[in-house]
Amino acid sequence: MSQKSLTQVGFVIYEILVERFLKYYPGLYQFAGKTIDFSQINHSEAAVVNSPEFLDLDIINDASVRLFINLHTINDIRWINRYFLEVHKRLINGGYFLGRANTIDIHKRQFFKKYPKYFAEFVYIFHFVFFRVFCRNCPKSGRYISR
Repeated sequence: MSQKSLTQVGFVIYEILVERFLKYYPGLYQFAGKTIDFSQINHSEAAVVNSPEFLDLDIINDASVRLFINLHTINDIRWINRYFLEVHKRLINGGYFLGRANTIDIHKRQFFKKYPKYFAEFVYIFHFVFFRVFCRNCPKSGRYISR
């Protein structure tokens, strides 16, 4: 993101986010720099959390935040739709929610980095079926999370 395109207020919030939080998450940092207009965000309108808990949202007033960042992986949130609705209540119209997610492509890349190539190709099929299909469709397994 070009520093000249940011107003002084936007640059301050961008600088604070980079120094304190986003430098530890390079993918999130690059995405935020490309997609969020920081010139529209005041320092007091930003909130950063690192938690999957709903309780952390209770301290934020409704419709008071223009930028909400959760550094915790979104996949770990138990009732994800409820969480998104709660975050949405806290955002000002036109506000941004920024979070980290472990997509299936990222998970596959991490799995293949962990094991040798041919072993990973063979085992990944079983891993995928067990963790992506079986655990959600078999309520008798201890891994099933009911709604």
